[in-house]
Amino acid sequence: MNDPDRDDDIDDGRPLIRIQQLRDALGGGERLIGGCDDCNSYQTVEQADPHTFLVSVFHDASCPYLRGLTG
Repeated sequence: MNDPDRDDDIDDGRPLIRIQQLRDALGGGERLIGGCDDCNSYQTVEQADPHTFLVSVFHDASCPYLRGLTG
């Protein structure tokens, strides 16, 4: 079983972040750059309960991916 607080569970060459680092970084409600390869999107993370986080991706209005989803 993967432990979300360990760095060595997944290794696909991308930088990994520990859950505690994410919690610390988002304590003030900061935005994380990225989330979509097709636009200049950003992400926010909200803690819904002690073990559940909601990640939201906010796309540019001109994003081709978002336009494809919404028609």
